[in-house]
Order: sequence, then C-alpha cells, then structure tokens
Amino acid sequence: MEQLKQKPKIVAFDQSAGFFSRQAQKYAEQNRFADALRYSRMAMEKEPDNAQYRMELAQLYTEMCYYEASNEILLYMVQRYGAQMPECFFSVGCNFMGMAEYDRARESLIHYLQVDPYGEYMEDAQEMLEAIDEYQRMIYDEDGEEEDPERRALFYKADKARSLMENGDFRGAIKLFEEVLKQDSSLIFVKNNLAFALQSQHEGERAMQLCREVLEQDPENLHALCNLALFMRDADSQADLTAYTRRIATMPLEENDDILKAGMTLCELGCHREAQGRLKEMLERRPYEMRVLHALAMTYYNLGDYKTAVRLWGDMLRLEAGDTIAAYYRGKAQQALESGQPERKTYPYPYQVPYDEILTRIRTLGEWIWAPKSSRAKERWKEDPEFVNLVLWGLNLGDMTIRRALLGMLGSFGDERAQGILRGFLLRKSEPDSVKREIFGLLRQAGAKEPYIAYMDGEIVEVHVNLLPPETAELTRSERVVLEKAMEVAQREGWGEVLEPMAILWCRAVRNLNWTNREGLHAQQWAAALAFEASRQAGMAPVRTRVAKVYHTTPGTLKKYHERLVQALQTKEEGAGEHEGTD
Repeated sequence: MEQLKQKPKIVAFDQSAGFFSRQAQKYAEQNRFADALRYSRMAMEKEPDNAQYRMELAQLYTEMCYYEASNEILLYMVQRYGAQMPECFFSVGCNFMGMAEYDRARESLIHYLQVDPYGEYMEDAQEMLEAIDEYQRMIYDEDGEEEDPERRALFYKADKARSLMENGDFRGAIKLFEEVLKQDSSLIFVKNNLAFALQSQHEGERAMQLCREVLEQDPENLHALCNLALFMRDADSQADLTAYTRRIATMPLEENDDILKAGMTLCELGCHREAQGRLKEMLERRPYEMRVLHALAMTYYNLGDYKTAVRLWGDMLRLEAGDTIAAYYRGKAQQALESGQPERKTYPYPYQVPYDEILTRIRTLGEWIWAPKSSRAKERWKEDPEFVNLVLWGLNLGDMTIRRALLGMLGSFGDERAQGILRGFLLRKSEPDSVKREIFGLLRQAGAKEPYIAYMDGEIVEVHVNLLPPETAELTRSERVVLEKAMEVAQREGWGEVLEPMAILWCRAVRNLNWTNREGLHAQQWAAALAFEASRQAGMAPVRTRVAKVYHTTPGTLKKYHERLVQALQTKEEGAGEHEGTD
C-alpha cells in the first residue's frame, strides 16, 4: 500500500494554543484558508476543551463550505453548553441553509431566537426565516399560511425514493418514483431520477423516452441531457454523444449543483479537456471542494500533465494531510513526472483508489480486525498516524461488513478520538439508521456522555440510550423519530422526570394507532402530544400553549393529536381519567 510521503512541517519549539489560534485568525483575514485551517486544527488539538477554539474552527469550516464538518463541532457544543452559547444555534442554521436543508435551518434559527431573542444575530435570523418561508411557498405552491399536506407527502416520497437509489436499491426507487408520477406527471426531477434508475436496471428504452419527455417540457434541462449522453455512450451512438457532450460543456449554467453535475458527467464520459472547464468554473465558487479538486487533478493526469496533477493533489493534502486517496495519486503522478513512464496512462474519476489498492488495504485492515494482531491495534491507534488514516479511509468504504467491523474496533478503543469519530458517524445523512443504533451502544460501552446527537430519518435528534426501555427496539423508524423528538425537547426544557414515562407511553400507544409512513411526516405534532400527556401523568399540570410553543406547533393542532394519543392509550385502559391540561 502507498505510504503518505508528505510530512508535516516541524516546529522548532512548542507553541501555545493561543499562538496557533492567532495565526489561524491572521491567515483567515487574508483569505488564506488552507493555512488558517492547519493552525486552527493545531489550536484545538492543543486545547480540545476550549470552546473558543472549537467555535473558530467551526466558523472556518463554514467559510470553506465544509458545512457538515462545521455542524459536527457545533452540535457537540450545543449538547455541552446549550443556551450558554446561543450563537451555536444560529451557526447550525446557517450551515443547514448552505446544505439546502431548509426545515432543519428553520428549526435551528427559531430556537436561536427563543434562546436569545435580542441577540447579535437576531435580524439576520429573522431575514433568513423569511427567505426560507418564501422559498418553500414557491416550491410547494402555497397560497396561504398552511402548506398542502398532499404535495408535501409527494415530495417526501420522492426524496425517499432518491435515498433508496443512492443506496443501490434501484427497484425500490423505481416503484416509488412511478407512484409519485402517477399522482403528478409534471415533476421533471422525478422523471430524471426515474430515468437514471431505469438505465441502471438495463431498461434503456424507457429511460431514454423519459429523458425525451423532459426535454420536450424543458429543452435545456441539464439532467436529461447528461442522462442521454451517458445512454448514447452505452449505445455506442457517437454522433448523438458528440452533440450532447458539446451542449453539456458549453450551455450557460447558474447553479452550483448544475455546474458540478456537468463537470462530473464529462469526466465519466472521458471528455477530460471539456471537463476541466466546468470543474474550474466550480472551483471559482467553491475552491476547497475536495471531490472537485480530485477530479480536476485527474483530468490533468489523464491528459499527461503530471506536474499540474502533483500540485493539485498536493493542495488537497494541505487541506487534509490524512487523505490517503490524494496521497496515493500524488505518488503516482510524481512517479510519472520523474520517470516519464506512467504506471497507467489513465485512471477513473471516482474519489477512490484503484480496485487492486482497495484489496491491499482491506487485507491490511483485516489483519488488525480479525487476526491475533487485533489485541495490539489499540496501541497502534495511539502511536501510528498512518494506521489512523487507513482506518478513516476504511470507514468510507461501501462494504458494510468492513465498516461495521471498524466501528466496533473504534468502540473497543474508547478514547476521545475514537468517540469523536463515532459521534461524527451519527451525523452522516448517508448512513443507515440501523448502523447508528449500533453506534449508540458502542458509545455507551465506551463511557461516552449522553445524550448522543444523530441524524435519524431526516431529523436531528438527541438520543438517551439508557432511558429507552427494551420495548423501543420494536418501534419502526418513523415511530422512533417521534419518541426521539419528544425526548430531545423535553431534555432541553429541563423536564427530565417525563423522559422515561414518554418511552413507556409511546410504546403502548403505537400498538393501537393506525400508524403509517405518512404519519411520520407529522413527527413534531405527535412529539408535542406525547410530551403533553407524559407531563400530565407526571403531575406537572402542563400548559398547552407552552408545550405547543416549544414543539413549534399550534395549541389547536396539539389538542387534536393529544386526543388521538389519549384514545389510543384508552383502547386498553378505559376510564383512565381526565386527560386535559391547562390552556
């Protein structure tokens, strides 16, 4: 396996965290973000519990459009400091805006205004909330204050289908996409996604027909053009392929996602020089996007410009010294530059090492996971940065068996760095909820402080592992999200005495509710009703308006869902008493 050749610069004498922080701020002010990032990380490594240094690194990540990395830090700080650092809620909202997750952004911004109503970012938060509302009214064609639940459900189903497709379940995705189009055949993005899924299942004729339908509605639709170009390549239709390639390379594009889509499609088509133009266009907007930097470096390598390829992969290592993929290809480009004889003239574009190198690395990891050597893995984890980087690489493999084994190994290490990686895994949108539930157990075994913040079923939730009775294991994903939402807000509001009753009540209620996936769209309302009833049974005399406010719903909606919850509870327990709180 290729070894990371680039060594960090040696500082002649030990410097304080404050020195590194000042250097980071100086470079950030000069827009030298790669240098700022290096020093900011050094400051936090020196004093990992320093809230100021954590906040500085999170803000730097946001400036560089590393929104998920920024939120990983900020959500940890929210868990640790809560209302003591209200700016964390605002910053989380800004990151979700950058990630186009507008529902999550709204929740964070509203919570910021509740915690610090006259704070430094009050006007900014209010303006952002107005912009979100305006955008979502446009998307869902809302004429009044209340959104159309049928249309909302349709978009929810389309998003679920897209997630299935991204995880390789093309048949499941096709079924849901077709159901959506039966209800609304005008949704162009659904047709494009369905076409891609069909092509992946060798149904090329249907896929091409859908793309042509899209182009009849929208002749400049980039996704349809990209899909058709790939289909023409597979059909070996060179004349059509050339025409589509020219359009993809030259058509005016405004949105970042479109520019990236065009560039990566041209890479996949083997149009190296044409791809360079689109990728450079993208880097002008997001100069630190690692996937784009890698693809651009690969275009230069595949065109024989090894010197530029070495420089670009070197830029990636300045941003992330432990990136073993960039290190591998930089080594190959350097070898080709020095010898004039490349080991391979071209490499594919995916942000991954070649297949033979993957196998070599997996064998190496296997020796530490499953062989007797594993007893010494913890020692190597503490002392060998290259071993750490190899483990981090393995955690991004598509092979779930390898990833689960590595996560288990991290759980056995149990140190602060391993716990931080496991917590970061919980915030990955792409990871299955089943894996995240395993991580809850690993963190608890490692003694990591609860609650654990996780991205579950499209929601950010706090999980209290030791408060959930065994019956919760039988809850479906959408049922569990309700309980997690209810407990998250109750914990934040200081209602600790209702947490365990919530879990018990909910497990009883769902047995008698006519629960469907569509009910999962109303998780917030069910969570509010559950909190209200659990508080009532705990003798807290809950006030409906207060509960509705903290759960971001209305008193009328809370009353409706609470009545349904009480009815479900009374199915087995008639005459349970008066279930009304104070208005």
